[in-house]
Amino acid sequence: MDLSKELSIQSRDNVINISNYDGISSLIADSPDDTLFISYCHPELIGFSYSDILMLLLNNSVKGISLIGLCGRIRILYKNKEFDLKKATDLLISIDSIIDFTENCYKVGMTYRSGGILGE
Repeated sequence: MDLSKELSIQSRDNVINISNYDGISSLIADSPDDTLFISYCHPELIGFSYSDILMLLLNNSVKGISLIGLCGRIRILYKNKEFDLKKATDLLISIDSIIDFTENCYKVGMTYRSGGILGE
């Protein structure tokens, strides 16, 4: 595994907008398709945000994202080879909640997994 492009961001806020950090935008723009996997910790018990999913959908270089809560719960969302951007965007627009998206993402060529250290 090549970690030469590993980049760490720390924030005191509950929200990280990756476009606000030097190097992130160029890393995403300059990386080949499906080569980045973005992972971050979140102190709250919440899942992915709309902006997390948009960042994944709209950047070809980002293969997937994971969120690790301080409680040990891990959520992973990634694109499969069948990923369809138009269908994924339509799904995101049509949903009432992120849970709706993660429950239906398989229909647009994506996979969602969630679990925890306690087998949740």
